[in-house]
Amino acid sequence: MKKIRRVAIAMLGVVGLGVLSAAHAADAVRGKALYFNTNGAPESCGTAGCHSGFPSVKSNGIAKGSNPTVILSAISSDKGGMRKLSAYVNATDAADIAAYIANPAAGTGSPAIALSATTLTFTAQTLGTTSAAQTVTVSNTGTAVLTLAGLTLGGTASAEFTRGGTCQPGTNVAVGGTCSIQLTFTPAVAGARNATVTITHNATGGTSTVSLIGTGALAPAVASVTPAALSFTQTINSPSIAQAVTVRNTGGQPLTLGAIGISGANAAEYMIGAASTCSTGTVLNGGTNCNLQVTFRPTVAGARSAQLSIAHSATASPAIVALNGTGTATPQPAVSVSVTTLSFGATSVGQKSAAQPVTLTNSGEAPLTLASLTLGGSSVGDFVLAGDCTSGATVAAGGTCAVQLSFAPTAVGTRSATLTVASNAANGSPVVTLSGSGVQYAIAVNPASAALQSTVGTMSASVQAVVTNSGASPITLSSITISGPFVMQPGSNSCGEGPMDLVPGQACSVYVAFMPAAAGPAAGEVTIASASLTVPTRIALTAQASALDAAASNNSTSPSSSPSPAGGSAAIAPSNLGGGCTVGASGELIDPLLAAMLAVALFEVFRRRARRGSRSRDRA
Repeated sequence: MKKIRRVAIAMLGVVGLGVLSAAHAADAVRGKALYFNTNGAPESCGTAGCHSGFPSVKSNGIAKGSNPTVILSAISSDKGGMRKLSAYVNATDAADIAAYIANPAAGTGSPAIALSATTLTFTAQTLGTTSAAQTVTVSNTGTAVLTLAGLTLGGTASAEFTRGGTCQPGTNVAVGGTCSIQLTFTPAVAGARNATVTITHNATGGTSTVSLIGTGALAPAVASVTPAALSFTQTINSPSIAQAVTVRNTGGQPLTLGAIGISGANAAEYMIGAASTCSTGTVLNGGTNCNLQVTFRPTVAGARSAQLSIAHSATASPAIVALNGTGTATPQPAVSVSVTTLSFGATSVGQKSAAQPVTLTNSGEAPLTLASLTLGGSSVGDFVLAGDCTSGATVAAGGTCAVQLSFAPTAVGTRSATLTVASNAANGSPVVTLSGSGVQYAIAVNPASAALQSTVGTMSASVQAVVTNSGASPITLSSITISGPFVMQPGSNSCGEGPMDLVPGQACSVYVAFMPAAAGPAAGEVTIASASLTVPTRIALTAQASALDAAASNNSTSPSSSPSPAGGSAAIAPSNLGGGCTVGASGELIDPLLAAMLAVALFEVFRRRARRGSRSRDRA
């Protein structure tokens, strides 16, 4: 009866296995785990009573169960005491264990990497602003732990992308597990800005790459109109000197001007002069400006007001400038400035920019006396004041003087100040806004020179030179060129041939190899150029090329000769004849080992002759 029950159990196992085979793919990795720990059974397949840890070993008559049916039958028939596993092994377990026993190597498992995306595209992003983060999920679809050895940003615009997330160098991703890479985009230059993320790992292939595609967009146009008001004091029925209103596009995209006009109670007493550069339809690109020249001709004494309206394509249109005039019966001085803003752009810390002029005009009809010209603001020490407009100076009616302003930044970043002109003018004290950017550009190379060697027609091993932005401001490497019999090779974090953007502290590498076409010394250099530097950075290259002498390779069996220094008969050089013997230039043996061997041989000859003579005397 027990035998019938065992057979029935075995048959049920086989039937169950048949049903399972249609739905279950045997897992050798799981089978290996069950082999050594059979679902908590008191004794597993890998114990001494079974296979002793090796599937090919048999104990107690237990065979190699590479077929799940064999395993289930052995359990049901209590082969070698295996019935103790009946409560711990089902058909799925048996199939997995059998898969491992049939191929133990498959039980080790291997990691596999899957990326949720291999390309991330960022929509157009305004320069200097940061995009929303985009995510790449890294999944381990393999059967062993996935180790991420490195995550590296590369490419021409790599400095404009930032990486975060739970995937970091050294991260271990469990089987079936995931981690994430978070990426943001902060463009510094308009147009296509591309980079890559290279993931180094222990899965097949060793590396995976995510392409990053971004577009830097110019900021919207912004209309800046200065000053916000003009003040005139003018003798009635005489025109004033023109005062300027500057319209500047402080944004990035083009700004288009619309209708320009004067309205208000006394609009007829104000006029826009023909010297104006702003007009309806004028297009201002980012950072450019135009101006309107406004004059005042009062017809009666007293306050006379109007407003200048400037329509444009940006927000907050139209821009309004208040026009405040006073008509006087007695001539009065009035002061005006040629510009109300001066921008010096980027200047290196410790250097001084070219001077820019501001012209002061006495637009009144009486002498103008200058009380003071004062620099103020947060960076007053970064601007230098010169010129013939000085405190106490007098400017005749209709006359001018000039202020010369220079920018000498003492620190990196935006620097600003103001120039205020105080005088006896009835129309107040004009203010000129000053701005500039302190920068610090520098490139360091390590090493600064390299020496290589090779044979003719053979490329040498490459030498790595690291190029670092050692300054305090971002810099663009516009080109990298090489001269002489040298070539640039690809490599990890290569600078390429340009352009390449580097933020402060960021580095890339140049890999140089020597490819000689002729024997002898050679020289060249790597030249790294940037529009931000007046002098390119250079890496000096020297090399020595040697040639393989075909005749020298044959001299192992024949004497070699070379011409005499004076061009006479050739001299025979010593040559090796093999076996340790060396022949001199005249044919004499000069090998010291040969002389020793000859001495030993002579000694042996004399010793043997002496022994023969002794034996002859004994017989006699």
